Amino acid sequence: MSQALRERRTRRARFRPLHRRAHHAPGSSPWRAASWAAILGAIFGASSLYLVLKVGLTVSASIPVAVISMTLFKVFRVFGASDATILENNIAQTAGSAGVDRVRRPA
Repeated sequence: MSQALRERRTRRARFRPLHRRAHHAPGSSPWRAASWAAILGAIFGASSLYLVLKVGLTVSASIPVAVISMTLFKVFRVFGASDATILENNIAQTAGSAGVDRVRRPA
């Protein structure tokens, strides 16, 4: 076995995940993230619907939903709420962009 292969295997063994499990993370609340995702999905969905009816084209709102949800989590941390975990940011971004896509591509 070559030296480079041994080093790669030992590096993999030292990998630690970026987040802990959701039920172990203190202050992690999927309901808070889901509520922000629903609100942002409705706002961006309505704006996307307006654009498609008025102009005839639509834009992807996945990145703006992610940025605004992270900003809102940070703003509410100033007012005493706990800081959002990576899982909460992921839930808010995924559900918010899915809400916008439901408006763009109805069933």
